[in-house]
Amino acid sequence: MKKMMATLVTVGLAATTWGSVSAKAWTIEPTMPTPISSNGWLHGEDSQLGAFRNQYYRLNAATKATVLTSKIKGRGWIKKSVTLPKGTVITGHRSGNHVMSNVYDYGSVSYGLKRAGLPAKNGANDGYVDFKIAKKRVTKIARPAYALTFGDNQFYRGGVKAIKQLPTRGSRMIKVTSDGYLEDYPYAPRVFTATDEYQGDYTWRIDHAAKPKTSLKITKATVKGANIQLYTKARPSGVTSRRVTKTGRFQYRTTLTNRHRPYQFQDNRYGDDMACASTYSIGKTAFYTVIGEGHN
Repeated sequence: MKKMMATLVTVGLAATTWGSVSAKAWTIEPTMPTPISSNGWLHGEDSQLGAFRNQYYRLNAATKATVLTSKIKGRGWIKKSVTLPKGTVITGHRSGNHVMSNVYDYGSVSYGLKRAGLPAKNGANDGYVDFKIAKKRVTKIARPAYALTFGDNQFYRGGVKAIKQLPTRGSRMIKVTSDGYLEDYPYAPRVFTATDEYQGDYTWRIDHAAKPKTSLKITKATVKGANIQLYTKARPSGVTSRRVTKTGRFQYRTTLTNRHRPYQFQDNRYGDDMACASTYSIGKTAFYTVIGEGHN
């Protein structure tokens, strides 16, 4: 992950989803995903050192955070402060007497909480959310039923076929946020050009819309075996859902199924130039989500 951050800082990029940005220094050869043992990955010492294991916290009070958006023109970030309300669920990691945002999961909270921190002009994406919070201001909680143990809770449509097409992303992204929203980010590629004193001229791109097509509060979540069932009041876009009632807060049910078929693939945005993905189905459509990297 240090390699990923260094690459982004060098070229002056920031993005809510690491996979949403592509620069010329990143993998350009076709990716060949290799199936690996789910049990082996889960219990392997090296694999767990590179695992994106989530810890969840609830804010005990309204808390300041910073939204960083990469500039379309010029280098660096646009930084704006936002206030996360008391009770907001976040993902992070302990560092001394603080809880800090995860490098791989800067975009964990919903678009609605980030919106006030997004610039009106010159912003290229939907923004990182960065924070460093005193541990006394948060309470560690059990993983919510809607959330994943590993990864950034971002699902890319296409499953293994989509991994083989990397670094090109040609489909939408579905996000389940730490604060309990189901969001749909359509595929909307944009290419930018810039100049860096180290790399010279380079191009970079963002693959998904900065604003979700829908951002729906998850009103209930249940876990049944490999299935996570998410309930919303309105019909979510971008995924297959089933209407289970005509009134109330739980009208639509969207099912995420863990296929327990992880894959390893080469990607130099990650440690040891390697990433690990877990495959899912949402309805009958294949998706994948990155759950770890090589350890170095």
